[in-house]
Amino acid sequence: MKALLFHSLRFRFLALTLGMLVVLGVTVLFNGYRVIQQAMVENGLATVKHTSQILNLAVSPSALTNQLAELNVYLSELIVQEREHQGLTYIIVAKEDHTLLLKVGLPAGSAVPPADDTKNIALAMSHGLVHVRQPILLSDNSVGYLQYGLSVELLRNAAQRSLKQGALLIGISLLIGTVLILLLGIPVVNRISLLIRASEALSKGDYQQVAPEDGSDEIARLAHYFNIMSNAIRQRILALEESRVDFCVLNQELEWRVEERTQQLARVNRTLEETIVNLKQTQESLIYSEKLASLGSLVAGIAHELNTPIGNALMAASTLEERSHEFMLEVEKGLKRSALDKYLGLVGASCPLITRNLYRATELITSFKHVAVDQSSSVRREFRLRQVVCEVSDTLRHTFKNSPITLEIEIPEEIMMDSYPGALGQVITNLITNALIHAFSDGRAGCMRFYAYQSVEHRVMLEFSDDGMGIAPEHLKHIFDPFFTTRLGSGGSGLGLSIVHNIVEAVLGGRAQVKSVLEQGTRFSFDLPLSAPNEE
Repeated sequence: MKALLFHSLRFRFLALTLGMLVVLGVTVLFNGYRVIQQAMVENGLATVKHTSQILNLAVSPSALTNQLAELNVYLSELIVQEREHQGLTYIIVAKEDHTLLLKVGLPAGSAVPPADDTKNIALAMSHGLVHVRQPILLSDNSVGYLQYGLSVELLRNAAQRSLKQGALLIGISLLIGTVLILLLGIPVVNRISLLIRASEALSKGDYQQVAPEDGSDEIARLAHYFNIMSNAIRQRILALEESRVDFCVLNQELEWRVEERTQQLARVNRTLEETIVNLKQTQESLIYSEKLASLGSLVAGIAHELNTPIGNALMAASTLEERSHEFMLEVEKGLKRSALDKYLGLVGASCPLITRNLYRATELITSFKHVAVDQSSSVRREFRLRQVVCEVSDTLRHTFKNSPITLEIEIPEEIMMDSYPGALGQVITNLITNALIHAFSDGRAGCMRFYAYQSVEHRVMLEFSDDGMGIAPEHLKHIFDPFFTTRLGSGGSGLGLSIVHNIVEAVLGGRAQVKSVLEQGTRFSFDLPLSAPNEE
């Protein structure tokens, strides 16, 4: 409580005002004291000068004529009269050797008091008595001195009374000033206290508190704006309370809506999960169908390619069999030289033809066997890239053998890969099939081309390009999406290039890119590692 009192505005204002009044009073008192002292000194010097002149005029003629004894009565009366007025207290006339010639006012046997310099009259006046010594010429032309004591007790008492009266006046002024300050400050402090109590009530949530607005001074204006602020806060609080109620209602409604929406989303999510499962099953079925279609195309290619060498061998063998039967009949009738030469010539021509075609059929069967095994399994092995591309391409050449479409393969023989030839063959098959269906669907002539080069260490860049119709820009970004096709309902499943993308990135460990310009062609680029990643 005391700490609050010492730090209060009331205490600081009162202490500062009283301190200023005390400093002002002390300053006035000190200045009055200094002025009175200066006046006492000036008055004392004037009195000393005047008294010295009078005494010199009175004593000098008698001292020169050696008649100082006649002055004793006069000087005694003078001292008595002066004492009544607080003037001369004693008079001494003496030689330089301090031999007394005249002494008035001092008791018998008393010592001669020392004479003070009149320059130190202020110090002498503080003691109430001034001692003055002046030289004087005696009758024998010797020099002596005149010494007298001058009482300034009356003057000192008057100065002290003046100081006391000044101090009393200053004290009364301080008291009156303090009373006036209290009378003027208490209402101000009380009004400020009311503002403080109103602020405390406002801080505790009592927004009905109103500060008094008496008067038109600064405190009244402060109270007026405080009431405006309190009313604004009250209105704001009421608005916030209403908003809080509305917010609670809205929050409850939102919770109900979120719960209802969550249930709807859960049902939709279950439906989507079922749809995704069905789509995955459908995708797997379609991928399996694509593999079966590839194997069917492979079988058709095998049948078509084997038809020629086997047909040639069969024709040569049947001709040889027929001529052999005819030759045996001629032998029974009697062999002729011309018949033998003719038969031997037929045998010599037929046997190489049969052998060559059978060897060709064997090579085709071996090559097709590798392709079939690779595409029907996921066996990893080392192989030459060019050999796999050529073997797979040969199985598909019958599909465009009679069309104005050519296939070029520019792959170095030395590129060896440790990867999955079956998956790579699936990619090659889908690329060629997709180009035949989309790039050259209008029967135009064109060229398909496989090109490969070793880009950096342990990687190979395989490119497949065509100069066909190209892909529209709006379709290019969806070209690898599952089920995306521009020939829906015309035999396109939309899985061919999606399977290519998945095989290249998931199985072969590469990256697939495509670029295309309408009416100029399309280029697929596959950045593949020479050694495929592990199957897992």
